Amino acid sequence: DAEVVINNCTFKECRKAGVAIHGYNALDYWIWNSEFIGCNNGIMCDRGNYHAYNCTFIRSTNADMENSDGYYISARGCKSINSNQFSKDLGGSC
Repeated sequence: DAEVVINNCTFKECRKAGVAIHGYNALDYWIWNSEFIGCNNGIMCDRGNYHAYNCTFIRSTNADMENSDGYYISARGCKSINSNQFSKDLGGSC
């Protein structure tokens, strides 16, 4: 569950999250050029880590990215449109 690439995907109206990362060994999810439309969370990570590049988040009801007890994340060139919040950390992440 490491070194995962998600590229050019569209996630639409996902109840919990478009991409959900669970587990301390879930390392280096690379999420490129993807759209998250009307999801509760675009990306949710509770342990592990990810990198989001050039992603678009539209109308996320909770957060574009929600993190808890994760290692680290990076977001580069991402865009948030009418979302509740861009990044939410529930504690324990860095």
